[in-house]
Amino acid sequence: MKAILEFNLPEEQDEHYLAINGAGFYAVCFDLDQQLRAWLKYGHDFAGAEHTLEKCREKLRELFETHGVNLDSVS
Repeated sequence: MKAILEFNLPEEQDEHYLAINGAGFYAVCFDLDQQLRAWLKYGHDFAGAEHTLEKCREKLRELFETHGVNLDSVS
């Protein structure tokens, strides 16, 4: 069994990028979930809601870089 995806480039560039980088986006989600679990289970040093959101966003951006995917590549 085969699945073949076709894209009309450049019109469907965003869809193409998301399709070929799906594993990277999955890895980012998985790793972020694991980090959030660790913070909940083992504690953290966040000073409040705003600090927590800043740290989560930093971690998310770090994971995008680690896994080689980029939200800025999709319009």
